[in-house]
Amino acid sequence: MKKLIILAVAVLLALPCVSYAGSATSRWDLTIGGYVKFDLVWADDYMNPDITFAPRDNGTSKNSQDYQALTWGAGESRLNFLIKGPDTWGAKSSAFIEFDFRVGNVLSTDSATRSQLNSYGVASLRHAFMKFDWPTVSLIMGQTWTGPGILPCFCILGVNELGPFGKGIWRPEIKVSWMATKNFTVDFAVVSPYNTDKYAGNGGSTLANGLANDDFARSQIPDIMTEFTYKTDACGKIGPWMLQVGFGGVYGQEKPIDPAANGPTTYTTSYAATSGFWSANGYDDDTVDRWMVTGKTYIPIIPEKAPGKLAGSLGLAMAGFTGQNLRSYVPPPPIANAMISYDRVSATGDINAVAPVVSGGWGQLAFYLTDTVWFGGYYGQTVVSLSNRRKNSIPQTSAAALGSVERIQQYIFNVVYDPNPAVRLGLEYSYFQTHYARSIRPYLDSDGNTNVVRFAAQYFF
Repeated sequence: MKKLIILAVAVLLALPCVSYAGSATSRWDLTIGGYVKFDLVWADDYMNPDITFAPRDNGTSKNSQDYQALTWGAGESRLNFLIKGPDTWGAKSSAFIEFDFRVGNVLSTDSATRSQLNSYGVASLRHAFMKFDWPTVSLIMGQTWTGPGILPCFCILGVNELGPFGKGIWRPEIKVSWMATKNFTVDFAVVSPYNTDKYAGNGGSTLANGLANDDFARSQIPDIMTEFTYKTDACGKIGPWMLQVGFGGVYGQEKPIDPAANGPTTYTTSYAATSGFWSANGYDDDTVDRWMVTGKTYIPIIPEKAPGKLAGSLGLAMAGFTGQNLRSYVPPPPIANAMISYDRVSATGDINAVAPVVSGGWGQLAFYLTDTVWFGGYYGQTVVSLSNRRKNSIPQTSAAALGSVERIQQYIFNVVYDPNPAVRLGLEYSYFQTHYARSIRPYLDSDGNTNVVRFAAQYFF
């Protein structure tokens, strides 16, 4: 009798849960996806697996050439949820949310040239957006890939590779895409002007929840983005990729402040050192423009013979940009740290905030040996146009001098094997070159070179 009573109570307690779950699954279609990724990385410098730059060739015993690194990880695995909901305002509605487990925060151990990952293995938000699709118009609200010039046709084995060259970044935005014709699309968006994830180099005070309230938030002007793209399959395709050409741009503003009676801001976390910053005399503010112009193209030089018949196909992709004040569009550090605005004192003593111009881009050449084996070659370069006056103004022994990068380059060669839609194996060699704004003391060079070999295995679900 007791068993029957316990069973009846359990069933009654479960009924609300069952009815709620039933109502949810009957109204919305939920699909779980993602992949498990294993990485094994060797580098001839003392670096973490999220390598994005080369440290200086000469350093302390912890750094360049004195020790190498063999790192293991699975933090680049991803988990996502796709929800297809009811029609709204005559549009097909959907939502998407995705996490990885690497966390975007990169900390320095004792200088900007030696990085270690913080909280590797903790879930970190990548995408979270809703989408409404009409026949020729789409509306996106939330966090996803943003900015013009994005061309995600690459197959790189490290998530941060090509990052300093305008590969793309995810940010909260409101975006409208209009398919003006079958081949011509116009995108317009208002975008968060600062990174909202916990990414080093976002230029703001990163709070516990990952939001950064910085000089761009103070300006209260969102970044305004637009892009025009032409696509056609008249020349054939390679997988989903067809001939395309796109041009776009971004405009925004930053409003840095300085204490009116105490000179430029000193960036330090010590209250004692910054007590002069909190001035009763008020603050002087300035406005620094952010702008960027981008271009991109994909060319199926030798298209696939038929859908899925990729053997012998050859594709070329290129994307480039130029602009100023782009620290949150061209991550990760230390290249982003060199792009920040700074105070320039004129000959008359006036202080004006300015930002350097930065230009860069990347290219890809992909060749399919068979339908399941293909080779990729990549090159990327970004140059920050720092004036000699700016470089000479950086104290030789400062942390800013350690991390201020003037030019960064990356060469990538990989072979990828897809035995079936669920499994991917890849082997990759990368070569990084970094030129720093100035040498530090007698024993730290202005240049760095790093060689990296990476094996990656992915299981898609």
